[in-house]
Formats: sequence, structure tokens, C-alpha cells
Amino acid sequence: MELTKPDKIPPSTPIFTGYTQEKNHWKITWQQSFDDDVTHYHLYRKEKEATQWHKIHSEKHSHQESYTYKEPATLSGTFVYSLRAEDRSGNFSEYAPVIHIHHNPLTDTRVLRGLNSRVGQGKIELRWDKLKVAISEIVIYKAIKGEKPTLWRSFSQPVTSAEDTDIAPDTTYQYLIKVILQDQSPTPTEKIEVFVKEFGGI
Repeated sequence: MELTKPDKIPPSTPIFTGYTQEKNHWKITWQQSFDDDVTHYHLYRKEKEATQWHKIHSEKHSHQESYTYKEPATLSGTFVYSLRAEDRSGNFSEYAPVIHIHHNPLTDTRVLRGLNSRVGQGKIELRWDKLKVAISEIVIYKAIKGEKPTLWRSFSQPVTSAEDTDIAPDTTYQYLIKVILQDQSPTPTEKIEVFVKEFGGI
């Protein structure tokens, strides 16, 4: 009868290959450990000045070349991340070289603020606060409530108002305003409904 010696050799250490900030999370990726008997990867996190690691995620080894974990954007401050592989015998690799991620607190991502309207003298006036960022374009879509919006106006300058004289009484209009930043990155669309009761009223 042949006895099999227990495996006491730890698996090779997996390596982080990148981390990028997405809209609502950080995407952390790593390369697989190339040992045949690896079963799991364990991701650890600690605060920058802390000494104790906390395991935040375990993932089963599935013979992929790389793996991804999405860290929700709910933290604030600088955190350190590391990684270990585990094999069938319960051996753990060394901790992977760490990465540091600085989490900013969640903020309001709106660019266009203070949107309001005024009806009077046969027109609707839309107004908003002065923009605090460099823009490429302001695009406004318009619709009678219940109908499909169509492009109404666009501005290449950071204006703070727009007037609509093509209106009818006893009608509700919807306006969707989107700011396109100078680097073409998207921003939340702001929406406002305006009811025109009768001309001459405010």
C-alpha cells in the first residue's frame, strides 16, 4: 500500500493586474495562480494604518486567466487590498503585493442644478444654476406629456436659461435636459414638467 505524503507546499501567489473606478464600484482584477490544485482565491482589505486583514470575498478557482471583484462604492478613505490562493490541502499562498485604493465619499453626480420654470406672456422659461464645469453641449428634449420627446434645442455655450414660445394652453410639457461634458463623459438627465394653464398667467 502506497502512502501519499500530505501536500505542504503552498500555491503560487496570485497577482493583481488592475483596479479601476466605475460608476458605482471599484473593479479589482487579478491573475490566476498557475498551480493545478488551487481551489479558491481570498480577497482581503484593511484600513491604511491597520495591521489586521479582513476577508471580504472568496471566489472559486475556475481555470480562468483572470478574475474580477466589484467593490461597492460605499467606503470613505484609503484602504489596502491583498489576495491569497488556497489549494486542495488547505495551504495558503503568500499575500499578494498590495494595492491602495482611495475611496471618495459618495457624492451627488448632478451637473445641472436648480432647474425651475416660469410660465407667462405666452412662453415657458426654463432656468437653472450657472454650471461649474467645462461643457461641450447642453441638449434639451421636449414632449407633450405622454408623447415621445424630440430634440428641441442645443447650446454649445454654458447658458442658464431657455425660452419656449411654441406652446398651447391647457397642456403639460416635459423637458429633458442633458449636459455633455467637455471630455464627452455622461451626466444625469434632468427632467421637469410644466403645465400651461392659460396665456398671460404666471
